[in-house]
Amino acid sequence: MDDNEFEYRHQARRAGGYLALAFGMALLYGAMKLTATTWIHVAAWIYLALTLYKLMRNRSGLLRITPARMEVYRNGRQLGTFPLAQIDSARLRRRKLAGDECMVTLRDGRRAYLPREATPPLDRLGAIFESYGVPVV
Repeated sequence: MDDNEFEYRHQARRAGGYLALAFGMALLYGAMKLTATTWIHVAAWIYLALTLYKLMRNRSGLLRITPARMEVYRNGRQLGTFPLAQIDSARLRRRKLAGDECMVTLRDGRRAYLPREATPPLDRLGAIFESYGVPVV
């Protein structure tokens, strides 16, 4: 392991997802006990199915920056490793509807976008890039 390593992890499964699952199960149980109309049963099943889908999908990301390289992972798979000496600049953009965006330009002209799951808050990411000598545009 390199010294002065920065690591950002994003895990999609949080307490709110499990609370939504418990709420959906309680809603469905209440609808069955009170013999509610069919459309309430259908709405409860749809809500429960969407909650389970979100919990199973579990989008996760990891960004690791060391003095030598930057590694990007999404959903447990490595998307790329970039030596810091090959990174020409990093462009950080705050978007209102689509979330924050980070694009890394390499010295050979290629561009790589960090996935949203692996992008920390932009002010923190900008400070980290500048501390490692990567210019932020």
